[in-house]
Amino acid sequence: MSAIGVHFGYTSACVAIFKDGRADVVANDAGDRVTPTVVGYRDTEQIVGIAAKQGRVRNAASTVVKVKQVLGRSFDDPEIQRHRTETKCQVGLNNESKPSERPRVRKTAQSALGGSDVSDAVITVPSEFAHAQKRALRNAAEAAGFNVLRLIHEPAAALLAYDIGQESPSGKRCVLGKERLRFHYGHWFKTDVVGVVVLCGGSARIPRLQQMIREMFPDVELLNSAPPDEVIAVGAALEAGLLVGRDGLTPEEDSVTVDVSSIDVLVKETDESGAEMFTLLLPVGTPLPAHRHHILRGDGKLSSLCLEIYQRFITEQPEKLSKIVFRDLQPTDESHSVDTVVTMKSDGSIHLSCVEQGTGRSEVVTIAAS
Repeated sequence: MSAIGVHFGYTSACVAIFKDGRADVVANDAGDRVTPTVVGYRDTEQIVGIAAKQGRVRNAASTVVKVKQVLGRSFDDPEIQRHRTETKCQVGLNNESKPSERPRVRKTAQSALGGSDVSDAVITVPSEFAHAQKRALRNAAEAAGFNVLRLIHEPAAALLAYDIGQESPSGKRCVLGKERLRFHYGHWFKTDVVGVVVLCGGSARIPRLQQMIREMFPDVELLNSAPPDEVIAVGAALEAGLLVGRDGLTPEEDSVTVDVSSIDVLVKETDESGAEMFTLLLPVGTPLPAHRHHILRGDGKLSSLCLEIYQRFITEQPEKLSKIVFRDLQPTDESHSVDTVVTMKSDGSIHLSCVEQGTGRSEVVTIAAS
């Protein structure tokens, strides 16, 4: 049985095929194993890949780039508006999404399979993608002719390519070095519980980035023997190979293998000096469902205490989601405190349950997924 694994990245795309028990990256018709995700429109033709990228300066107004950054977002989304200011290509409303690179990717894979009409594929998605973005990517892949067996997170695909899971044989955690890795991640892991770091994504080729990761995790194994801009597609192809022989995937299986938070969830509070500060409760990439317990404290002289919950995407400032205010508090020699439990469900919705310890008053708020 044969199948296809597709990694549609922010700047490039890569396709691998599963055949005869192994997964291999396939070169495009120009002989390149990675194709720039750039599409140029001319009067009588459509140009894809390296040719479109090379002609971008001359034809900026008719060249589409970074489509993955805006896929599945609403028109008033800050990312869309930022994209409009950065590109000369007009951005408008369109309910249909069919990235023009995808039909070419499918044909490249089918050609490598001897002209076969195989269209079964596993498509990779960033772990920070919201559900609407995942749905848009699936729709685009299906519109391009793929039979999508499953969406799989890019970090999970990279692990599969190295034949490892979420736990290494030694029982230590596996941390993924992604091109969008933020280096405060180092505060979330103790180096004595990290066993393996996997590099994936085109930017992971940068020597300085690799050096910074080595400095962050000095005593762990750094896996980068496979080209980082190809390893995700290889893992997707291996997953496709596992699925293609199975009949009738259940609805639960026909989705990403592990749901994770696409946002940071933070609480805003005041420190001892009176300055406002954010406390990170659920970082982006947290496996869902997830629960966090937090105690908000305030001076005993205060007559009210306010709990504010924020979300933060990778490149954006925190955005307020909800506010709970406990009023008419009685003065006390001790600090006021609000016991809070934050739950994020698999669908991305957030449930807040708060109890003011002095009075026993409680508040419950549910925030729908963005």
